[in-house]
Amino acid sequence: MPEISVILPTYGEPDRLVTTINSVINQSFSDIELIVVDDNNPTSEYRNKTSDIVKVFASQDKRVRYICHDHNKNGSAARNTGIRESKGKYLSFLDSDDEYATDRLLKCYNILKERRDKEFQGVYTGCEFRRNGKPYHIETSMADGNYLVQCLASTFNICSGSNIFITKEAALEINGFDESFIRQQDIEFLVRFFQHFSILGIKEVLLVKNQDGKNRPSPEKLEKIKAQFLKTFESCIKIQQKKDQDYIYSHHYQQIAEQYLAVGNRIKALEYYNAVKSLNGYSFKCIIRKYCYLLKLLR
Repeated sequence: MPEISVILPTYGEPDRLVTTINSVINQSFSDIELIVVDDNNPTSEYRNKTSDIVKVFASQDKRVRYICHDHNKNGSAARNTGIRESKGKYLSFLDSDDEYATDRLLKCYNILKERRDKEFQGVYTGCEFRRNGKPYHIETSMADGNYLVQCLASTFNICSGSNIFITKEAALEINGFDESFIRQQDIEFLVRFFQHFSILGIKEVLLVKNQDGKNRPSPEKLEKIKAQFLKTFESCIKIQQKKDQDYIYSHHYQQIAEQYLAVGNRIKALEYYNAVKSLNGYSFKCIIRKYCYLLKLLR
């Protein structure tokens, strides 16, 4: 049995998939399996392209497993398929356009194996953000802890769902991903993780997150996404301290306000900014971000 199962859901154009898979099979830690879960519809051109790519790797490396859904389900369902099919003691998730540094799995495995107890059941690492192949931000603020409140506020700096490395035992205990979530799947998963466990942080940059900004939802869709999230975790939010409740709601409202401001809808943006202000969430950082968006509109 492999020690680590890497779960890689894929959907749509597989333009970075070769690089992503290579970053896994070339890891310095070799006792792994890579489970590629293809969530494309069987008759789509993306299924054909993805199949051609993955089957070449699978023919050359017995650690690569290829599983196809019989219809498009969603990212959460694809990750759950990977969890069910996994044989490893540890699970590492990877989006199909991101990349691992060569020593990522080794370092995550070593620290979690060394320090694992009933509390610490996961690891996350530093991350480099790239746009069009060029780095534009490096995040190394990772620290050990429990980030339940930050996840409820959608402010936990996980960087990417590709930054989740946990025990399979923990994933099974929280029943995997909620398949009703089309967005914020990783944060939803982590809220339930932090209700039971804590995470270890490695400051070293061991993950590359490729962002192109094409998958950003409209502000109207974001409102629905936030409503679903807040409704799902309403009881969990209500048992937090009042200041934490205000922190949680104000950050969700601020994110919606920024989306409306980004598309030029100042009336709706003001509505949500006023909601932030009523919760004492109108921080200096919030004001700066607001005016940055306004300046961007005026250009």
